[in-house]
Amino acid sequence: MTLTGGNWLAIWPNSGSTPGSVLLTVSPLALAVGTYTATLSIEAPGTSNSILVVPVSITVTAFPVLTVAPNSLIFDFLTGGSSPTAQTLAVSSSGAPLSFSAATIGASWLSVSGGGTTLGVVTVTANPAGLAAGTYTSSVTVTASGAGGSPFSLPVKLHVTSQATSRTLLGSPSSRRQAAALLGP
Repeated sequence: MTLTGGNWLAIWPNSGSTPGSVLLTVSPLALAVGTYTATLSIEAPGTSNSILVVPVSITVTAFPVLTVAPNSLIFDFLTGGSSPTAQTLAVSSSGAPLSFSAATIGASWLSVSGGGTTLGVVTVTANPAGLAAGTYTSSVTVTASGAGGSPFSLPVKLHVTSQATSRTLLGSPSSRRQAAALLGP
């Protein structure tokens, strides 16, 4: 047996008797994007078709990569006020379009809608109802099966400030002096 056409293809065993089988192994990792061809020639002396030629080809394509922007989200909420405005994520990919889904991890105050195919949008909503003042963290995970950069985990923070804390900060003499210095006369 003879193999011609490149070192990306290996044969085992390289000789034998009939009936038999041959294992071809492809090593595409070092290959650039493109189509590669080779030929496997199997010789059987003393037969009517003493040489059997088997064409072999492989097409190497670019590995699609999932991209999500922005890479983090922050929501701010003042108790008694309106819920924070929903924010969006732009989901794209290099190469061919990818199917993707989005989900939240570990927080009842956070939700997502959207998914589908890149170029796509995911809407992220924070619902701080019932939460005490403080900082809350969670994440959104965007997944595209078979893509580089997947799953993509996006950190999300929610800052909940009580109106009492807000008034105290704005109403203190030092805060008023700092504000006056910044704003001028």
